[in-house]
This record gives sequence, structure tokens and C-alpha cells, in this order.
Amino acid sequence: MKSKNNGEKLELACDFLKGILKSKNKDYDNSFEKTVKEYGLITIPITLEHKLRRITNIIKGHKPHCLEEQIDDSLMDLAGYALLSVVVLDNRREKNAKKSKRR
Repeated sequence: MKSKNNGEKLELACDFLKGILKSKNKDYDNSFEKTVKEYGLITIPITLEHKLRRITNIIKGHKPHCLEEQIDDSLMDLAGYALLSVVVLDNRREKNAKKSKRR
């Protein structure tokens, strides 16, 4: 069996992340965007910082049973929240554009 090249691995990771994001976003009723609306844009860097700290703690020796797997999961969470943030910002721009057209 031929091993996958980096481009193929990236495609698989993106497909996996897309599936997880769509499913969780539906299950959690778009909670991240609702939280950003409630508390403001500061929610975005706070959430990303939380994920980065978790990765740092894993690496610094909190001795998880499956170090690489836990880092992978945390990196996917980080990427997921970064992508959700892009969607939130895009939705805000669309909403603002609609408001300015009505004026």
C-alpha cells in the first residue's frame, strides 16, 4: 500500500474537520457564533488561546497516554475554531452589508 503524500493527508484532514464542524455546529445549535454575538469578538482570541494552552500543557509534560493523538485532537479543535471564526466574521460582514444597503 502506497503511503499518502502531504497533499493527500491535508485533503483527508480538511474533509474530516469539515464533517466534524458541520455535525457539531448543528448539534450545538451554532453556539460559537451565538457566544460571539453575546460577548463580542474577544470571544475568538480567548477561545483560540484556550486551545493553544491545552496544546502547550500536553507538550510540557502532563504525560497523556497518547501524546500525539491528544495533540492532534487539540490541533483539530484549534483549526475548527479558527474556521468557525472566519465564518462568524463573514456572517457579520454580510449582515452589515445588508444593513448599509437598506439605508
